[in-house]
Amino acid sequence: MSSAVEAKDERLHVPLSAEAKTMRQRAANYRHKTVSQIVLTILESMHQEPQF
Repeated sequence: MSSAVEAKDERLHVPLSAEAKTMRQRAANYRHKTVSQIVLTILESMHQEPQF
């Protein structure tokens, strides 16, 4: 299986309003990252143990 097909199989569909999509894109632009990188960073931070 090609990497393009594997990548497509791993994509998530997140339904968002137009306003939320714009906000997500602005956050990515502000951080000089792609939207995918921003989303993955958020997901990773949600799964980490709390730091006390």
